[in-house]
Amino acid sequence: MLRSQRLLLRPAQSADVAPLATILAEPKVAQFWQDFDAERVRKELVAPDPEDSLTVLIIEHEGAVIGAIQFEENDDPQYRQAGIDLFIGSHFHGRGLGREAIAAVVDHLFGVRGHHRITIDPAAHNLRAIHAYERVG
Repeated sequence: MLRSQRLLLRPAQSADVAPLATILAEPKVAQFWQDFDAERVRKELVAPDPEDSLTVLIIEHEGAVIGAIQFEENDDPQYRQAGIDLFIGSHFHGRGLGREAIAAVVDHLFGVRGHHRITIDPAAHNLRAIHAYERVG
């Protein structure tokens, strides 16, 4: 569990399937996170394969689920890198909440997990995501 000034980032629970599926169905989110129905949300975000190196954290703001952020780690001592990705409901776009979630996870990955490189891969036309990542540095 991670906290920032306005957000709680916590492990997913079965009750998160419905709100995440609703967010992922929003046109502004679905264009970048395609084909997510409740079953795919459950399988990939709420209960991912424990053998995967993927960690999914639910993003809460003022007690409401507003999205999710995930990171995948390469623990090889020679590389120690991680990749991150996130989505936030369109109602919460433009408030700096994505940047805040990214910063909290990046701080955790560098400061606690010991990574020295973070990889991102937003779509080239996802200017909102690119801007959020740039603001974190």
